[in-house]
Amino acid sequence: MFRTKNKTEKYKDEFKSNSKTGIKNHRGFGFVLGAVAVIIGLIFIYIFSNNEGRRDCEIILNKAEELLEKSKNPETFEVCKKSAEQGFAKAQYNFGLMYYKGLGVEQNYKKALGWFQRSAEQGDAQALCILGVMHGKGLGVEQNYEEAFKCFKELAKEGDEVAQCVLGLMYCNGLGVEQNYEEAVEWYKKSARQGFDQAQYNLGLMYCKGKGVKQNYEKALDWYKKSAEQGHHGAKTALDLLHN
Repeated sequence: MFRTKNKTEKYKDEFKSNSKTGIKNHRGFGFVLGAVAVIIGLIFIYIFSNNEGRRDCEIILNKAEELLEKSKNPETFEVCKKSAEQGFAKAQYNFGLMYYKGLGVEQNYKKALGWFQRSAEQGDAQALCILGVMHGKGLGVEQNYEEAFKCFKELAKEGDEVAQCVLGLMYCNGLGVEQNYEEAVEWYKKSARQGFDQAQYNLGLMYCKGKGVKQNYEKALDWYKKSAEQGHHGAKTALDLLHN
């Protein structure tokens, strides 16, 4: 502690003894500080942007999960198990859902994942969607956006509007795929044209910021309106900001 103090005093004396050198060193030190500040700022921007993207992804994954919650639950564990073991895709999905929700059995994401995978291999769309959710949220498996992306891309190609929106979000934020605003816009458009409010809002945001598309406030306003009409809170806030 005392050695550090003595060194500091020595540097101060050297600085006072040679004003020109001192000014030069001060400027150099200021430049270094400025560079460090810029780097730190960029790191914070990256972290914030990445966290914001992850937060938005979490929101849309929750929405996809909510839509699956509305699906009909199997009647009994034993009946569902028997059908699932016989290889029926929908029964396998329902059986996985029982483990996923803890219906008639202790909740077990790993077992749910296994049955969802069997169902998805036979082409069940709901199973593929919930697999994407589980990989994206890290339920029963280590969080892996690349695997989530694969699941949602397959669904998106089949025309699923929720999966298309998720795909757009992942392209926009570089989650599981290289960031590409143009691709994000294309997937948002496909979803938004099917009337999905989240995609309409996201598309409005892209037009407003000029990301992946030429900045156009009129188009942004149009998509915000469509989304707001369905009750999307973010779109309503965006409309208020544009009007004021």
